[in-house]
Amino acid sequence: MQRAALEVADGENRRKEVLRQAVSAAVEQIDEAIGLLEDFEDAAAERGVSPARHATFVQYFGSGSASSFERVKRTFTRTKRTLRDATIRDHQPGMDVGNEPGAHAYSTHGGAINLMERFWSTNATERMLTLIHESTHVAVDTHDDSGYGRAEALMFASTSPAEAVNCAYNYEYFAAIARTWDGEHRFVEATGDDSDSELSSEFESSSESGSDSDPESSSAGSDSDSD
Repeated sequence: MQRAALEVADGENRRKEVLRQAVSAAVEQIDEAIGLLEDFEDAAAERGVSPARHATFVQYFGSGSASSFERVKRTFTRTKRTLRDATIRDHQPGMDVGNEPGAHAYSTHGGAINLMERFWSTNATERMLTLIHESTHVAVDTHDDSGYGRAEALMFASTSPAEAVNCAYNYEYFAAIARTWDGEHRFVEATGDDSDSELSSEFESSSESGSDSDPESSSAGSDSDSD
């Protein structure tokens, strides 16, 4: 059930309906992402390996440990709850949200999602993914350190896996492929330098503000420049 507070200017009923549809689509897409991760788990269990070694997971989140896989799955779960309960606000002239010009949206950990004018000129898929991207910022304080673009996010996963599991772009682009993914279940060899303890402690630190059982206040087309 969607409980998000959608704040738009008086007379902008069309925008409110567009936003309501975008929130609903984003929640459904997160479900697809979680479902894909569960498919990876099932395939891994059949082979007696860690789902974190799934080639597609490694592509988007790096060659991490089993705890990195669990972290990603929990982040999507918390992001879904956050999105359903979030305050999503249409940016109005004069609002100072501290964002860079040209961005689709802006948000902070535990705060509202502020939509810039550019958000409304994108297509439905971009709006949906923008909301997913921004909701990860609100839910678990993700960063944008990979830089803008799918290629940059995948390179970031390859070079900085411990950071990729907390990067909004990596979650956005993984969610983007979830519904249509039809690849083979392939698993890569462990590198021997995976660190369960490091990722686990990082996740515990970022999770102090809430638990998986309590709702929390928590995006952007194939290539939107969310912040």
